[in-house]
Amino acid sequence: MGIPKLRAKGWGAVRVNADTIQPPAWNGEIIERRRGLPALLACFAVMLVLTAAAAAYKRDINYGTADTARDAINAFAGGDSRYLVVGSSEFAVQVPNDLAELAGEPLDVDRDVRLLRPLSDQPSSKSQLEYVRRYNSTMAVLVRGATPAGGHFVRPKPMSRVVFWLECIVVLAPFMVIFYLRYRLGPYRTDGRLWVVSLLETRHLMPSTYREDGWFLLRLLWITMALTIPWTLFVVFGLFRDYGPLQ
Repeated sequence: MGIPKLRAKGWGAVRVNADTIQPPAWNGEIIERRRGLPALLACFAVMLVLTAAAAAYKRDINYGTADTARDAINAFAGGDSRYLVVGSSEFAVQVPNDLAELAGEPLDVDRDVRLLRPLSDQPSSKSQLEYVRRYNSTMAVLVRGATPAGGHFVRPKPMSRVVFWLECIVVLAPFMVIFYLRYRLGPYRTDGRLWVVSLLETRHLMPSTYREDGWFLLRLLWITMALTIPWTLFVVFGLFRDYGPLQ
């Protein structure tokens, strides 16, 4: 039995016109993804920068005009019952004796004290020290009123700036997934528009905006958006519930 020969009719060379060659569908999808990738990376970068700025922000105090009683009451109502101490670093600060006597309880620098950066000029420094003295006096009265008879006032451990930044990232994780799914849905749009163009429009949630083969990603987008609020509540009141006020 010999080796069969290939017929020229079925296996011969075929001349193909290059103008009639159509690129495969996946090639166009890759092109669309590359077109929308810079917008996706920009959204991620903006979210990271905003969370870092929120974590690093500290409210400035005008010691000359600030109302110490109101500031202490607002802080106590917001869950921050720490006393104020002027110092540049918590590692080099000790609780003053007069503050310990005022509080009437053993104080821990890491848990019970909030540091204020010392001011350089003399007049502002005096205003700062006077503000701290009056603030601590008001806070001591509030803490004694909230302390049960024969018990101790328990403060939660303050949340560091790094942990707060991580909390913001975890909270925003669903929004990052939403942006990513919208980016992946870009090649399936029937109007050919870039996904970030209609960022604030609601038509990106409609099935008619996409081809049928992209509806699976659209359903994932619906599910992610529905879980955004429950996820935020779980992170704030579940994962990070043991932390106190911002350090």
